[in-house]
Amino acid sequence: MRIFLVFLAVCGILWAKSPKAIEISYKTYTLGENAFLYMASAAAPKGKVRFLFAGLGGLAQQGCHLGESERYFSNDTDAPSEGEIICGENLKAHFAHGALENVQWQGQKIAPTFREFRVQRATFAQKRRKTSMSITALCSNDAAVQDVLQKAYNMPYQCATMPQVFDKAAQKALKDDVFEEDEVYDAAFLLEIVYFDSERIVFEEITSSYTGGAHASHVYDLRTFSLNGEELDCTKALLQTNLPKLKQRLLQEVQKYGTAAFVDEDSSDFEVSKIIAPTYNGIAFLYQPYEILPYSFGAPRLIISYDEAAQYFAPEFFKQALAR
Repeated sequence: MRIFLVFLAVCGILWAKSPKAIEISYKTYTLGENAFLYMASAAAPKGKVRFLFAGLGGLAQQGCHLGESERYFSNDTDAPSEGEIICGENLKAHFAHGALENVQWQGQKIAPTFREFRVQRATFAQKRRKTSMSITALCSNDAAVQDVLQKAYNMPYQCATMPQVFDKAAQKALKDDVFEEDEVYDAAFLLEIVYFDSERIVFEEITSSYTGGAHASHVYDLRTFSLNGEELDCTKALLQTNLPKLKQRLLQEVQKYGTAAFVDEDSSDFEVSKIIAPTYNGIAFLYQPYEILPYSFGAPRLIISYDEAAQYFAPEFFKQALAR
């Protein structure tokens, strides 16, 4: 036993105990003929179920928010656990204990039905000397969703094997990089669901690294998968003839940030983002921190409504992969 402990000390590698997974629920409520509410919530460690995000699909296409704040919540512990869900004038409901109460759809009180899939989320970390690596992983007992997750991570695993697979992946990632003995380096990889509907799932992928300084460096990506497991590349469907018009339209969205923006309406070096994905309010074009706005804005998303965005994409692709 002593030899084994000495070996660990010499190698400088610490295996952290696999953390308890947080369970996230993704519910699709049927509100009426061709009208749906998509809602995500997470079970907090102390038992409360917290609201993450929601949006309407079908006849009404619109993002929703809880209470007065229109902020998007990830799986953070500061997400609210109760309040009024508001989706424009179409839907109002009370969110409590992870469920909807007093639902009013287009002015009428209803009792919507729902279907659900669940995802477990946990972070696996490894440390070696002054460096660390963490990977936040997802798994689902829903076979179709789990198949999509395996393709997103590009590795086979199930919920039962997730701790072993991702502990090993974090360890391998740490070993594959070469660091100076006294170098401080922290790296993290996060994949989370930021949008879903009856046909597709959108993941936000965040890779961060910290080597000193005011803050870590982050790289963001949005990846769209259909529920049959196919990854959709929205950039390939952009109509090249309409790119100048799209560029000007996106610049109009940037100007809403006023003097905080790094580009103006005459900027020749501004480009149409190659990171494109559906949201509940329209098609999002994602930019990296510092690319068009200061770091405090994170990774800005310039959103164009579905009706307007259709003109910029190949018709068949938009209809099959993006239109809601």
